[in-house]
Amino acid sequence: MTSTTQPELWEHQRKELDDHWDTPARALLWSMRTGKTRAVVEKADRLWTNGRIECVVVLAPNGVHSNWTLREIPKYSGLASTLAWSHPERNEPWFRSEMDRVCDERASAVHCYWLAVNSEALQFADARKAIGRFIKGRKFLLVADESDDYGAPGSRRSLFARSLARKAAYRMILSGTVVEDSPLKAFSQFEILEKSALGHATAESFRDRYAEYGRARTKNGRSYPKLEGYRNLDELRDRMARYSSVVLRSDCHDMPEMLRVERSYRPSKEQLLAYEELRQELSVTVDYDVTVTALEAAVRLVKFQQILSGYIIDNEGTVRDIPGPNPRLDVISSEVVLDPGQVIVACRFREDVRRVTARLRSDGHEVVEYKGGMKASEKDHALDTFQAGKAKAIVLTPIRGLELSAADTVAWYSHSFWAMMRAQTDERASKIGGTATTVVDLVARGVREGVDRYILDNQVGKRDVSEDLARGGLKRVLEQVRL
Repeated sequence: MTSTTQPELWEHQRKELDDHWDTPARALLWSMRTGKTRAVVEKADRLWTNGRIECVVVLAPNGVHSNWTLREIPKYSGLASTLAWSHPERNEPWFRSEMDRVCDERASAVHCYWLAVNSEALQFADARKAIGRFIKGRKFLLVADESDDYGAPGSRRSLFARSLARKAAYRMILSGTVVEDSPLKAFSQFEILEKSALGHATAESFRDRYAEYGRARTKNGRSYPKLEGYRNLDELRDRMARYSSVVLRSDCHDMPEMLRVERSYRPSKEQLLAYEELRQELSVTVDYDVTVTALEAAVRLVKFQQILSGYIIDNEGTVRDIPGPNPRLDVISSEVVLDPGQVIVACRFREDVRRVTARLRSDGHEVVEYKGGMKASEKDHALDTFQAGKAKAIVLTPIRGLELSAADTVAWYSHSFWAMMRAQTDERASKIGGTATTVVDLVARGVREGVDRYILDNQVGKRDVSEDLARGGLKRVLEQVRL
Protein backbone atom coordinates (compact mmCIF):
# COMPACT_ATOMS: atom_id res chain seq x y z
CA MET A 1 0.00 0.00 0.00
CA THR A 2 1.48 3.28 -1.09
CA SER A 3 0.36 6.77 -1.84
CA THR A 4 -2.30 6.70 -4.58
CA THR A 5 -0.73 9.74 -6.24
CA GLN A 6 2.46 7.87 -7.14
CA PRO A 7 3.14 6.66 -10.69
CA GLU A 8 3.21 2.98 -11.54
CA LEU A 9 6.20 0.94 -10.50
CA TRP A 10 8.84 0.46 -13.14
CA GLU A 11 9.11 -3.06 -14.49
CA HIS A 12 12.35 -3.88 -12.66
CA GLN A 13 10.88 -2.63 -9.38
CA ARG A 14 7.74 -4.70 -9.87
CA LYS A 15 9.72 -7.85 -10.68
CA GLU A 16 11.96 -7.45 -7.63
CA LEU A 17 8.94 -7.03 -5.36
CA ASP A 18 6.93 -9.87 -6.88
CA ASP A 19 9.84 -12.32 -6.72
CA HIS A 20 11.64 -11.23 -3.55
CA TRP A 21 9.43 -9.15 -1.26
CA ASP A 22 9.87 -11.75 1.49
CA THR A 23 13.44 -12.88 0.70
CA PRO A 24 15.46 -12.41 3.92
CA ALA A 25 18.71 -11.19 2.30
CA ARG A 26 18.95 -9.12 -0.89
CA ALA A 27 21.52 -6.91 -2.59
CA LEU A 28 20.08 -4.30 -4.95
CA LEU A 29 23.10 -3.48 -7.11
CA TRP A 30 21.16 -1.10 -9.31
CA SER A 31 22.75 1.77 -11.16
CA MET A 32 22.24 5.15 -9.57
CA ARG A 33 18.87 6.82 -10.12
CA THR A 34 17.05 3.58 -11.05
CA GLY A 35 14.66 3.47 -8.09
CA LYS A 36 16.28 1.43 -5.32
CA THR A 37 14.70 3.52 -2.58
CA ARG A 38 11.15 3.05 -3.79
CA ALA A 39 11.67 -0.70 -4.09
CA VAL A 40 12.80 -0.80 -0.45
CA VAL A 41 9.86 1.31 0.79
CA GLU A 42 7.42 -0.91 -1.09
CA LYS A 43 9.06 -4.04 0.32
CA ALA A 44 8.87 -2.65 3.85
CA ASP A 45 5.18 -1.85 3.41
CA ARG A 46 4.47 -5.40 2.24
CA LEU A 47 6.46 -6.95 5.07
CA TRP A 48 4.73 -4.75 7.63
CA THR A 49 1.27 -5.34 6.18
CA ASN A 50 1.85 -9.09 6.35
CA GLY A 51 3.09 -8.97 9.94
CA ARG A 52 6.68 -9.88 9.08
CA ILE A 53 8.28 -6.73 10.56
CA GLU A 54 7.39 -3.95 12.97
CA CYS A 55 10.06 -1.41 12.06
CA VAL A 56 12.91 -0.52 9.71
CA VAL A 57 16.46 0.69 10.39
CA VAL A 58 18.17 2.55 7.55
CA LEU A 59 21.91 3.15 7.69
CA ALA A 60 23.00 5.74 5.12
CA PRO A 61 25.62 8.46 4.63
CA ASN A 62 25.08 11.77 6.39
CA GLY A 63 22.47 13.81 4.56
CA VAL A 64 21.26 10.78 2.63
CA HIS A 65 19.75 9.37 5.83
CA SER A 66 17.60 12.48 6.35
CA ASN A 67 16.66 12.43 2.67
CA TRP A 68 15.00 9.09 3.33
CA THR A 69 12.78 10.50 6.08
CA LEU A 70 12.16 13.97 4.65
CA ARG A 71 11.52 13.08 1.02
CA GLU A 72 11.68 9.45 -0.05
CA ILE A 73 9.61 7.53 2.51
CA PRO A 74 6.75 10.10 2.65
CA LYS A 75 6.72 10.16 -1.16
CA TYR A 76 6.12 6.43 -1.48
CA SER A 77 4.33 5.28 1.68
CA GLY A 78 1.31 6.30 3.70
CA LEU A 79 2.09 3.72 6.37
CA ALA A 80 5.33 5.07 7.79
CA SER A 81 6.26 7.04 10.88
CA THR A 82 9.85 8.24 10.58
CA LEU A 83 12.76 9.84 12.40
CA ALA A 84 16.27 10.72 11.23
CA TRP A 85 19.07 10.57 13.78
CA SER A 86 20.67 13.94 14.55
CA HIS A 87 23.80 13.63 16.62
CA PRO A 88 24.15 17.38 17.36
CA GLU A 89 20.53 17.52 18.52
CA ARG A 90 20.35 14.17 20.29
CA ASN A 91 19.91 15.78 23.72
CA GLU A 92 17.42 18.45 22.65
CA PRO A 93 13.96 18.03 24.24
CA TRP A 94 12.19 17.81 20.87
CA PHE A 95 14.50 15.07 19.63
CA ARG A 96 14.26 13.08 22.85
CA SER A 97 10.49 13.31 22.55
CA GLU A 98 10.64 12.02 18.99
CA MET A 99 12.86 9.13 20.06
CA ASP A 100 10.37 8.29 22.80
CA ARG A 101 7.61 8.27 20.20
CA VAL A 102 9.23 5.91 17.70
CA CYS A 103 10.74 3.66 20.36
CA ASP A 104 8.01 3.40 22.95
CA GLU A 105 4.94 3.16 20.75
CA ARG A 106 4.64 -0.52 20.05
CA ALA A 107 3.53 -1.76 16.64
CA SER A 108 0.28 0.00 15.92
CA ALA A 109 -2.40 -0.67 13.34
CA VAL A 110 -1.42 2.32 11.27
CA HIS A 111 2.38 2.79 11.36
CA CYS A 112 5.55 1.04 10.36
CA TYR A 113 8.30 2.83 12.28
CA TRP A 114 11.49 3.91 10.52
CA LEU A 115 14.74 5.14 12.09
CA ALA A 116 17.39 6.46 9.69
CA VAL A 117 20.91 6.83 11.11
CA ASN A 118 23.90 8.27 9.29
CA SER A 119 26.78 5.83 8.98
CA GLU A 120 29.26 8.39 10.33
CA ALA A 121 27.37 8.46 13.65
CA LEU A 122 27.86 4.74 14.25
CA GLN A 123 31.23 5.50 15.84
CA PHE A 124 29.34 7.12 18.74
CA ALA A 125 27.80 5.13 21.58
CA ASP A 126 24.71 7.38 21.66
CA ALA A 127 23.72 6.41 18.11
CA ARG A 128 24.36 2.72 18.67
CA LYS A 129 22.33 2.78 21.89
CA ALA A 130 19.48 4.58 20.15
CA ILE A 131 19.31 1.85 17.52
CA GLY A 132 19.36 -0.81 20.23
CA ARG A 133 16.49 0.87 22.01
CA PHE A 134 14.55 1.24 18.75
CA ILE A 135 14.77 -2.44 17.77
CA LYS A 136 14.36 -3.95 21.24
CA GLY A 137 11.63 -6.57 21.13
CA ARG A 138 10.81 -5.80 17.50
CA LYS A 139 11.16 -7.68 14.23
CA PHE A 140 12.90 -5.36 11.82
CA LEU A 141 14.27 -4.84 8.33
CA LEU A 142 17.84 -3.54 8.15
CA VAL A 143 18.74 -1.44 5.10
CA ALA A 144 22.37 -0.51 4.44
CA ASP A 145 22.08 2.22 1.81
CA GLU A 146 25.25 3.09 -0.10
CA SER A 147 26.61 -0.09 1.42
CA ASP A 148 30.13 0.64 0.18
CA ASP A 149 30.35 2.63 3.43
CA TYR A 150 30.86 -0.79 5.06
CA GLY A 151 33.52 -2.08 2.67
CA ALA A 152 36.34 -1.85 5.24
CA PRO A 153 35.94 -5.07 7.27
CA GLY A 154 37.61 -3.83 10.46
CA SER A 155 36.02 -0.40 10.73
CA ARG A 156 33.75 0.31 13.67
CA ARG A 157 30.80 1.07 11.42
CA SER A 158 31.24 -2.18 9.47
CA LEU A 159 31.54 -4.28 12.62
CA PHE A 160 28.44 -2.66 14.09
CA ALA A 161 26.41 -3.06 10.89
CA ARG A 162 27.25 -6.75 10.70
CA SER A 163 26.42 -7.24 14.37
CA LEU A 164 23.10 -5.45 13.91
CA ALA A 165 22.34 -7.60 10.87
CA ARG A 166 22.48 -10.75 12.97
CA LYS A 167 19.44 -9.46 14.87
CA ALA A 168 17.42 -8.43 11.81
CA ALA A 169 14.64 -10.54 10.32
CA TYR A 170 15.36 -9.07 6.86
CA ARG A 171 18.51 -7.48 5.48
CA MET A 172 19.21 -5.42 2.36
CA ILE A 173 22.27 -3.70 0.94
CA LEU A 174 21.88 -1.02 -1.73
CA SER A 175 24.61 0.30 -3.99
CA GLY A 176 25.26 1.23 -7.58
CA THR A 177 28.99 1.30 -6.80
CA VAL A 178 29.44 -1.75 -4.60
CA VAL A 179 33.01 -2.54 -5.74
CA GLU A 180 33.86 0.61 -7.66
CA ASP A 181 37.23 1.09 -5.98
CA SER A 182 38.13 -2.53 -5.20
CA PRO A 183 36.60 -6.04 -5.38
CA LEU A 184 37.87 -6.57 -1.84
CA LYS A 185 35.13 -4.25 -0.58
CA ALA A 186 32.52 -6.90 -1.41
CA PHE A 187 33.33 -9.12 1.58
CA SER A 188 32.16 -6.88 4.41
CA GLN A 189 29.11 -5.61 2.53
CA PHE A 190 27.78 -9.09 1.81
CA GLU A 191 28.51 -10.12 5.40
CA ILE A 192 25.64 -7.79 6.32
CA LEU A 193 23.36 -10.12 4.39
CA GLU A 194 24.61 -13.36 5.88
CA LYS A 195 27.67 -14.72 7.64
CA SER A 196 30.18 -16.14 5.14
CA ALA A 197 27.88 -15.04 2.33
CA LEU A 198 30.74 -15.07 -0.18
CA GLY A 199 32.23 -18.34 1.05
CA HIS A 200 34.78 -16.96 3.51
CA ALA A 201 34.58 -16.55 7.25
CA THR A 202 37.30 -13.90 7.49
CA ALA A 203 38.43 -10.90 5.50
CA GLU A 204 41.95 -12.34 5.42
CA SER A 205 40.79 -15.57 3.79
CA PHE A 206 38.72 -13.59 1.29
CA ARG A 207 41.66 -11.32 0.45
CA ASP A 208 44.02 -14.26 -0.04
CA ARG A 209 41.57 -15.86 -2.47
CA TYR A 210 40.83 -12.83 -4.63
CA ALA A 211 43.87 -10.52 -4.45
CA GLU A 212 47.49 -10.85 -5.50
CA TYR A 213 50.19 -9.08 -3.52
CA GLY A 214 53.88 -8.60 -4.15
CA ARG A 215 56.56 -6.95 -2.06
CA ALA A 216 57.85 -3.42 -2.58
CA ARG A 217 60.30 -1.17 -0.77
CA THR A 218 60.14 2.45 0.21
CA LYS A 219 63.04 4.80 -0.40
CA ASN A 220 64.07 4.10 3.19
CA GLY A 221 64.32 0.38 2.48
CA ARG A 222 61.19 -0.69 4.37
CA SER A 223 59.37 -3.62 2.78
CA TYR A 224 55.60 -3.57 2.48
CA PRO A 225 52.90 -5.58 0.64
CA LYS A 226 51.79 -4.03 -2.64
CA LEU A 227 48.55 -4.96 -4.35
CA GLU A 228 49.33 -6.13 -7.86
CA GLY A 229 45.94 -7.28 -9.07
CA TYR A 230 42.94 -9.53 -8.56
CA ARG A 231 42.15 -13.14 -9.37
CA ASN A 232 39.27 -15.65 -9.32
CA LEU A 233 36.77 -12.88 -10.00
CA ASP A 234 34.49 -15.17 -11.99
CA GLU A 235 34.05 -17.25 -8.86
CA LEU A 236 33.41 -14.15 -6.75
CA ARG A 237 30.83 -12.91 -9.23
CA ASP A 238 28.96 -16.23 -9.04
CA ARG A 239 28.84 -16.02 -5.25
CA MET A 240 27.58 -12.44 -5.31
CA ALA A 241 24.85 -13.47 -7.75
CA ARG A 242 23.10 -15.64 -5.14
CA TYR A 243 21.91 -12.53 -3.34
CA SER A 244 21.85 -9.91 -6.05
CA SER A 245 19.64 -8.03 -8.43
CA VAL A 246 21.35 -5.89 -11.09
CA VAL A 247 19.74 -3.05 -13.02
CA LEU A 248 21.83 -1.09 -15.51
CA ARG A 249 21.24 2.32 -17.01
CA SER A 250 20.65 0.60 -20.33
CA ASP A 251 17.82 -1.48 -18.83
CA CYS A 252 15.79 1.68 -18.24
CA HIS A 253 14.50 2.80 -21.61
CA ASP A 254 13.58 6.27 -20.35
CA MET A 255 16.95 6.90 -18.67
CA PRO A 256 18.49 9.86 -20.51
CA GLU A 257 21.87 9.70 -22.18
CA MET A 258 25.00 10.79 -20.33
CA LEU A 259 27.36 12.84 -22.50
CA ARG A 260 31.00 13.20 -21.41
CA VAL A 261 33.12 16.09 -22.65
CA GLU A 262 36.49 17.56 -21.72
CA ARG A 263 37.42 21.19 -21.49
CA SER A 264 41.17 21.63 -21.78
CA TYR A 265 42.87 24.86 -20.83
CA ARG A 266 46.35 26.19 -20.17
CA PRO A 267 47.23 27.20 -16.59
CA SER A 268 48.78 30.59 -15.94
CA LYS A 269 52.54 30.99 -16.24
CA GLU A 270 52.69 31.42 -12.45
CA GLN A 271 50.85 28.12 -11.91
CA LEU A 272 53.04 26.32 -14.45
CA LEU A 273 56.16 27.60 -12.70
CA ALA A 274 54.91 26.52 -9.25
CA TYR A 275 53.87 23.13 -10.66
CA GLU A 276 57.29 22.50 -12.21
CA GLU A 277 59.13 23.67 -9.10
CA LEU A 278 57.12 21.26 -6.97
CA ARG A 279 57.68 18.43 -9.43
CA GLN A 280 61.43 18.93 -9.34
CA GLU A 281 61.44 19.32 -5.58
CA LEU A 282 59.67 16.01 -5.08
CA SER A 283 61.76 14.34 -7.79
CA VAL A 284 59.11 11.71 -8.47
CA THR A 285 56.69 11.01 -11.26
CA VAL A 286 53.02 11.21 -10.49
CA ASP A 287 52.77 7.45 -10.17
CA TYR A 288 53.09 4.70 -7.60
CA ASP A 289 56.52 3.03 -7.71
CA VAL A 290 58.88 1.23 -5.42
CA THR A 291 60.23 4.44 -3.90
CA VAL A 292 56.92 6.08 -3.01
CA THR A 293 54.18 4.60 -0.85
CA ALA A 294 50.54 5.08 -1.86
CA LEU A 295 50.05 7.56 0.97
CA GLU A 296 53.07 9.62 -0.05
CA ALA A 297 51.97 9.65 -3.68
CA ALA A 298 48.44 10.73 -2.74
CA VAL A 299 49.75 13.65 -0.68
CA ARG A 300 51.86 14.83 -3.59
CA LEU A 301 49.02 14.53 -6.06
CA VAL A 302 46.94 16.75 -3.78
CA LYS A 303 49.57 19.47 -3.92
CA PHE A 304 49.65 19.33 -7.73
CA GLN A 305 45.86 19.68 -7.79
CA GLN A 306 45.96 22.64 -5.43
CA ILE A 307 48.40 24.51 -7.66
CA LEU A 308 46.14 24.04 -10.68
CA SER A 309 43.27 25.43 -8.59
CA GLY A 310 45.26 28.57 -7.76
CA TYR A 311 46.68 27.95 -4.29
CA ILE A 312 48.74 25.62 -2.15
CA ILE A 313 48.33 24.65 1.50
CA ASP A 314 51.61 24.52 3.38
CA ASN A 315 52.61 22.11 6.15
CA GLU A 316 51.13 24.44 8.78
CA GLY A 317 47.75 24.39 7.05
CA THR A 318 47.98 27.95 5.73
CA VAL A 319 46.36 28.54 2.34
CA ARG A 320 48.74 30.47 0.07
CA ASP A 321 47.50 31.92 -3.22
CA ILE A 322 49.46 31.41 -6.43
CA PRO A 323 50.03 34.95 -7.80
CA GLY A 324 48.38 35.95 -11.04
CA PRO A 325 45.17 34.88 -12.76
CA ASN A 326 43.43 31.52 -12.29
CA PRO A 327 42.35 30.22 -15.72
CA ARG A 328 40.65 27.19 -14.14
CA LEU A 329 38.13 29.50 -12.47
CA ASP A 330 37.64 31.27 -15.80
CA VAL A 331 36.77 27.97 -17.49
CA ILE A 332 34.25 26.90 -14.84
CA SER A 333 32.72 30.38 -14.92
CA SER A 334 32.25 30.09 -18.69
CA GLU A 335 30.63 26.67 -18.32
CA VAL A 336 28.05 28.04 -15.91
CA VAL A 337 27.42 31.23 -17.89
CA LEU A 338 26.91 29.43 -21.19
CA ASP A 339 24.81 26.57 -19.84
CA PRO A 340 21.11 27.35 -20.38
CA GLY A 341 20.08 25.27 -17.36
CA GLN A 342 21.26 24.61 -13.83
CA VAL A 343 24.70 23.24 -13.08
CA ILE A 344 26.27 21.01 -10.44
CA VAL A 345 29.90 22.02 -9.89
CA ALA A 346 31.87 19.23 -8.20
CA CYS A 347 35.09 19.97 -6.29
CA ARG A 348 37.43 17.63 -4.50
CA PHE A 349 38.30 20.11 -1.75
CA ARG A 350 36.31 22.48 0.45
CA GLU A 351 38.73 25.29 -0.43
CA ASP A 352 37.78 24.77 -4.08
CA VAL A 353 34.09 25.01 -3.14
CA ARG A 354 34.77 28.33 -1.42
CA ARG A 355 36.67 29.78 -4.37
CA VAL A 356 34.25 28.58 -7.06
CA THR A 357 31.26 29.85 -5.10
CA ALA A 358 32.85 33.28 -4.64
CA ARG A 359 33.65 33.51 -8.36
CA LEU A 360 30.19 32.48 -9.53
CA ARG A 361 28.52 34.89 -7.14
CA SER A 362 30.78 37.68 -8.36
CA ASP A 363 29.53 36.79 -11.85
CA GLY A 364 26.02 37.56 -10.61
CA HIS A 365 24.69 34.02 -10.17
CA GLU A 366 22.57 32.67 -7.35
CA VAL A 367 24.68 29.85 -5.90
CA VAL A 368 24.29 27.40 -3.01
CA GLU A 369 26.90 25.16 -1.41
CA TYR A 370 26.75 21.59 -0.13
CA LYS A 371 29.84 20.36 1.69
CA GLY A 372 31.16 18.84 4.88
CA GLY A 373 31.00 21.01 7.97
CA MET A 374 27.56 22.43 7.16
CA LYS A 375 24.61 21.89 9.48
CA ALA A 376 21.99 19.38 8.33
CA SER A 377 19.41 22.17 8.08
CA GLU A 378 21.77 24.19 5.85
CA LYS A 379 22.30 21.22 3.56
CA ASP A 380 18.58 20.54 3.31
CA HIS A 381 17.93 24.20 2.51
CA ALA A 382 20.60 24.14 -0.22
CA LEU A 383 19.08 21.04 -1.82
CA ASP A 384 15.55 22.42 -1.71
CA THR A 385 16.65 25.81 -3.08
CA PHE A 386 18.46 24.21 -5.99
CA GLN A 387 15.72 21.73 -6.81
CA ALA A 388 13.16 24.55 -6.74
CA GLY A 389 15.10 26.32 -9.49
CA LYS A 390 16.13 29.23 -7.30
CA ALA A 391 19.89 28.76 -7.80
CA LYS A 392 21.84 28.63 -11.04
CA ALA A 393 24.50 26.35 -9.53
CA ILE A 394 25.16 24.15 -6.54
CA VAL A 395 28.85 23.86 -5.69
CA LEU A 396 29.68 20.75 -3.71
CA THR A 397 32.17 18.15 -2.67
CA PRO A 398 31.43 14.68 -4.12
CA ILE A 399 28.08 13.31 -2.98
CA ARG A 400 25.86 10.28 -3.31
CA GLY A 401 22.30 9.20 -2.79
CA LEU A 402 20.71 12.62 -3.37
CA GLU A 403 18.52 13.87 -6.20
CA LEU A 404 19.65 16.99 -8.03
CA SER A 405 17.73 16.34 -11.23
CA ALA A 406 16.96 20.06 -11.66
CA ALA A 407 20.44 20.21 -13.21
CA ASP A 408 21.37 19.07 -16.68
CA THR A 409 25.15 19.47 -16.32
CA VAL A 410 27.74 18.14 -13.86
CA ALA A 411 31.03 20.05 -14.17
CA TRP A 412 34.14 18.76 -12.38
CA TYR A 413 36.30 21.66 -11.25
CA SER A 414 38.75 19.36 -9.45
CA HIS A 415 38.77 15.60 -9.70
CA SER A 416 38.29 12.95 -7.03
CA PHE A 417 40.55 9.92 -6.94
CA TRP A 418 37.71 7.97 -5.32
CA ALA A 419 36.03 6.17 -8.24
CA MET A 420 32.91 5.38 -6.23
CA MET A 421 32.26 9.02 -5.33
CA ARG A 422 33.05 10.08 -8.88
CA ALA A 423 30.45 7.68 -10.32
CA GLN A 424 27.87 8.65 -7.71
CA THR A 425 28.28 12.38 -8.30
CA ASP A 426 28.09 11.98 -12.08
CA GLU A 427 24.59 10.51 -11.71
CA ARG A 428 23.06 13.13 -9.43
CA ALA A 429 21.39 14.99 -12.32
CA SER A 430 20.00 11.83 -13.93
CA LYS A 431 16.35 10.92 -13.72
CA ILE A 432 14.30 8.34 -15.57
CA GLY A 433 12.21 10.29 -18.05
CA GLY A 434 14.46 13.34 -17.70
CA THR A 435 16.75 15.09 -20.15
CA ALA A 436 20.29 14.15 -21.18
CA THR A 437 23.05 14.92 -18.68
CA THR A 438 26.38 16.44 -19.70
CA VAL A 439 29.43 15.65 -17.57
CA VAL A 440 32.28 18.11 -18.07
CA ASP A 441 35.88 17.41 -17.02
CA LEU A 442 38.43 20.21 -16.76
CA VAL A 443 41.88 19.08 -17.92
CA ALA A 444 45.00 21.25 -17.65
CA ARG A 445 47.39 21.01 -20.58
CA GLY A 446 51.02 22.07 -20.81
CA VAL A 447 52.06 20.41 -17.54
CA ARG A 448 54.36 17.40 -17.41
CA GLU A 449 52.77 14.27 -15.95
CA GLY A 450 49.47 16.13 -15.75
CA VAL A 451 47.53 15.30 -12.62
CA ASP A 452 44.08 15.76 -14.22
CA ARG A 453 44.82 13.20 -16.93
CA TYR A 454 46.43 10.84 -14.45
CA ILE A 455 43.37 10.78 -12.18
CA LEU A 456 40.90 10.36 -15.03
CA ASP A 457 42.91 7.53 -16.60
CA ASN A 458 43.31 5.82 -13.23
CA GLN A 459 39.55 5.59 -12.85
CA VAL A 460 39.09 3.83 -16.19
CA GLY A 461 40.73 0.65 -14.92
CA LYS A 462 38.63 0.67 -11.75
CA ARG A 463 35.45 1.07 -13.80
CA ASP A 464 36.40 -1.86 -16.02
CA VAL A 465 36.81 -4.21 -13.03
CA SER A 466 33.57 -3.00 -11.45
CA GLU A 467 31.68 -3.38 -14.75
CA ASP A 468 32.72 -7.01 -15.11
CA LEU A 469 32.23 -7.98 -11.46
CA ALA A 470 29.13 -6.10 -10.30
CA ARG A 471 27.33 -4.64 -13.31
CA GLY A 472 27.28 -6.05 -16.84
CA GLY A 473 29.20 -9.21 -15.97
CA LEU A 474 27.05 -9.99 -12.94
CA LYS A 475 23.88 -9.27 -14.89
CA ARG A 476 24.90 -11.83 -17.53
CA VAL A 477 25.39 -14.45 -14.80
CA LEU A 478 21.92 -13.72 -13.40
CA GLU A 479 20.36 -13.99 -16.83
CA GLN A 480 21.98 -17.39 -17.37
CA VAL A 481 20.61 -18.57 -14.03
CA ARG A 482 17.10 -17.55 -15.09
CA LEU A 483 17.50 -19.47 -18.36
